[in-house]
Amino acid sequence: MSRWRISAESGAVVAAMVAAALPAAAVTVTGGGDHGQYLNGNACVDGIVTGYLLTGAAPAHDTSCAANPLPVPDPARTGPYALS
Repeated sequence: MSRWRISAESGAVVAAMVAAALPAAAVTVTGGGDHGQYLNGNACVDGIVTGYLLTGAAPAHDTSCAANPLPVPDPARTGPYALS
């Protein structure tokens, strides 16, 4: 068992410190999901990542994209695929 415990708040502080220390560009998604944004219908993220993959051109430092709305449960469906 690890002696270290990191809360969500302290994890966010550490992440911000690491991001500030790195010279590389970062893309954040605000107002929603925190992962799985690429090729998931977020045109802002898709454009930035695809551009980087095709040309190697990184976005400006601290680029931000708005998140897509979170999925809504579909009452007609059940199980792990109940989100529409």
